[in-house]
Amino acid sequence: MENKVKLTDFGLLDEPEVITIRIGNAEVEVRKKIPYEEVFDAIQWTVSIIMDDRPFVSAALRDVVFNFSIVKFFSNIDVDFLEKSEFSMAELYTNYDILDQYKVFDTIKDQIDERQLVFYTDTVRQTLDSIVAYRNSAQGIVDALALNAKENTQSLDDALSVFNDSSKIGEVEHLMDIVSKLGTANGLGEIEKDKVIPLNKE
Repeated sequence: MENKVKLTDFGLLDEPEVITIRIGNAEVEVRKKIPYEEVFDAIQWTVSIIMDDRPFVSAALRDVVFNFSIVKFFSNIDVDFLEKSEFSMAELYTNYDILDQYKVFDTIKDQIDERQLVFYTDTVRQTLDSIVAYRNSAQGIVDALALNAKENTQSLDDALSVFNDSSKIGEVEHLMDIVSKLGTANGLGEIEKDKVIPLNKE
């Protein structure tokens, strides 16, 4: 097609609509929709806190952090305590109780563009499922062991010494055979659906 329409022909992006709501004694500003660049930042932020180095998804932590991410990225409520390298779980749950008591999470969600909220919710859930599947696959376990060996010189030396010991070559071949069979059986990334905790949509 010769007559192509340029993206700029559609016009300028609308300014994000901001709604001011009184919750308790506070005037809370809520953005109905945020740029998708910020949506992906929010997804990365949320998943990194929920997963950390965990091989599984904690249902309680998942829901708490997800709701805090809604507050952080769609409103002007200060939740900077979550930016600390090591925030306490006690502080996390206490602050959650405060916002939950005043129905802050539900109130903000009710104002967000429905399509964007569904996209955000589903993408966080799918990303978590994918990470859990990988970390519990044979390939993920092998990669984790390899990374740990690289971070620990002694462990790496010990691992390499096995290959220099002819008496242990049989053990290595046996281990690799088991990993290979596990990978074939589990699809190197497949995980039973009943072991994945879905993200509740409210």
